[in-house]
Amino acid sequence: MSGSEFDVIIAGAGPAGSMTAFHCGDRLGGSSILVLEKAVFPRRKVCAGGLAGRARAHIPFDIGRVVRATVDSFEVNGVLSKEFRLTYGEPVVYVVDRSEFDVLLLQKAKENCRNLVVKQGETVVGLKQELDRVTVQTDTSVYRCKVLVGADGASSRIAKSEGLVQPRDIGLAIEGSLAANGADASQDTIIVDWSTDQQAYAWVFPKGNLLSVGAAGPNARVPSLQARLGEFLRTKGLADDIPADTRSHPLASCNSRSGIVKGRLLLVGDAAGLVEPFTGEGLSGAMQSARLAADSIGAFLSGKQDALARYERLVRSCIIADLEAAQVVKSVFYANPELCCKILCDRPWVWSRCCRVLTGEYTYPKLARLLWMKPLLTQLGSAPGT
Repeated sequence: MSGSEFDVIIAGAGPAGSMTAFHCGDRLGGSSILVLEKAVFPRRKVCAGGLAGRARAHIPFDIGRVVRATVDSFEVNGVLSKEFRLTYGEPVVYVVDRSEFDVLLLQKAKENCRNLVVKQGETVVGLKQELDRVTVQTDTSVYRCKVLVGADGASSRIAKSEGLVQPRDIGLAIEGSLAANGADASQDTIIVDWSTDQQAYAWVFPKGNLLSVGAAGPNARVPSLQARLGEFLRTKGLADDIPADTRSHPLASCNSRSGIVKGRLLLVGDAAGLVEPFTGEGLSGAMQSARLAADSIGAFLSGKQDALARYERLVRSCIIADLEAAQVVKSVFYANPELCCKILCDRPWVWSRCCRVLTGEYTYPKLARLLWMKPLLTQLGSAPGT
């Protein structure tokens, strides 16, 4: 192949894109792969950095050097008459700094994929699908490939250009950083606050010598979230105003009508809308879809013509079904947050199930069925069987 022709092009070097490249190194043998990234690493990414245990389980190498904090407890404010703390006793969330984390994943992809080319500071501006290839236009060059992977985030230009943007649950988050001191927050605890608006929440994530602070909500706007975060920080005595580096980021959670494959194009991670709608966590969907994408691309390049269509079916059954159940759990919580928090406090086995969802040992469909059992919510105090 010429210098402009590749077997696979991956647009985006975030977690979903880099992990797709990493897994392609295991599955595609000597195939040529190009990663195009509009930014130049390291770069700041608006993200609290919460890597759920279930996401960590999909990373086949050590990430210890970029983990800033390990969380097993949550402090919840603004729902019951006073704040309360819930502890699991085992790691539930690993907090990373995305600039460090993303560099590590891209480095591991380069090590694992011998025919990988990475071009940073180059933006995809257009594409054209043909019968046997895809032509990709960037702001500086033209490339061709057999399969294109859209890993360009929640506002995916590639998804929009191919008409793959379907109705989604859209939210918005803002995030910034504060210097931490000993009184600010425990390194094993995430703080979540619903004090003034129980449709939006504010948070504090520990990050070693920093705190990630932010706010998020469905159908929110930046000014209202900024006001929400500022009030929370003042109430907690953390700061007089929001951090100067506070930025916004869209949250897109897909539904059963969302398309993620078209011809020789497939979407992964945030570009596919694989953000869990209750917590806004997207790294689990990124990790899982990257592995499924690499498997399907390998099969497609080996001659299995239905492999990319099968990728969409797998994502629907393995990931999207879980996200839709998470939406049910979210609806139950927001319909009566006080009751749900009382249940979490009074019935440790319910809290345990919630943590096991985050670690990957339990599922949202099971949790949704649990919460919809009215007698369980109002009467039972002992744990049922799983």
